Amino acid sequence: MIAFGTVGAVVVAVGGPFIKGWWKKPNLKALKTDDHGPMWTSLPYFNGKGSGPDIFQCWLRFPIANEGRLAAKGTMVLVSKVVLPVAGRLPPTRELKWGDVEANSLTIPTNAARLVDIIQVVHLNDGTNGVFLCLYPYSNYDRVLSDQSPLWMGKHEGGEYRIEIAITANNAKTERYLITFRLNDMSNLATCKTELANATLSKIN
Repeated sequence: MIAFGTVGAVVVAVGGPFIKGWWKKPNLKALKTDDHGPMWTSLPYFNGKGSGPDIFQCWLRFPIANEGRLAAKGTMVLVSKVVLPVAGRLPPTRELKWGDVEANSLTIPTNAARLVDIIQVVHLNDGTNGVFLCLYPYSNYDRVLSDQSPLWMGKHEGGEYRIEIAITANNAKTERYLITFRLNDMSNLATCKTELANATLSKIN
């Protein structure tokens, strides 16, 4: 007859490391809050010739938080799907760029958050306005702010943009979210900021 104490010791010996590993895993979440920084920001781009800004732009960004008990290593936010208000050329689907570091992946410590850029609204002096997906740039071509850029999402005022993202890390479960937003007047950055602040963020897994 096997003593209960012996059985308990075996369970702890076999399952203990698994339970400990599960308990200490990172827990990644996208947050719709400005506790870790503004969900939008704006910045004029100067041409360096002293003649004023050539480009006005603002971004939609979200904090990616690690609410687990272990640092999330190699954290990336990947675009898995883009739906434009009308049919058109779609940007590629790959990792987004982080808003505060020049990297496509990073480590998020426990109880910390990092901002990831989602989209960039650009208003050029020549009257060109539009939306760009904030993918991590692999070439200078990815940095071009024109409708010839591979990251161009068009100018569809009044329509709904939908972006699905997947938050991944080397040692964490993948989390998926849907982001939706509308832009009714891309020539007015004050209006854009208000509309980007009304973007919706919902978990889809």
